[in-house]
Amino acid sequence: MKKNEGFTMIETISAFSILLVITTFLLPILTLVQSSQKDLSLERKVHLLLHDEFYNYIQTSDEFPYFKSDTTILPVRMSFQIEKGWIEGCAEWKNHHKRSKEFCLYAPYEE
Repeated sequence: MKKNEGFTMIETISAFSILLVITTFLLPILTLVQSSQKDLSLERKVHLLLHDEFYNYIQTSDEFPYFKSDTTILPVRMSFQIEKGWIEGCAEWKNHHKRSKEFCLYAPYEE
């Protein structure tokens, strides 16, 4: 047994168990990071959609409050209203985890 080359059974089992423990901890973390990455990508797309709609709306219309729904990316509800001298444009949607999200933009309102 003194000149035994290679791994013994105990060394193989311990190496495999360490690999198994690392994999069990990394896999859920990687899926969570991937899911969060998708949510952030959707959030950026909603911000751009709201920005474009907000810019077009304040250039062409004076009708307040105004509501619009868009389903090109995902179901998004946009609303535009006057609040304390500002035009407030908000977008509401649900992310992949079914959590409600809201993002608002503001522009000065001149009558």
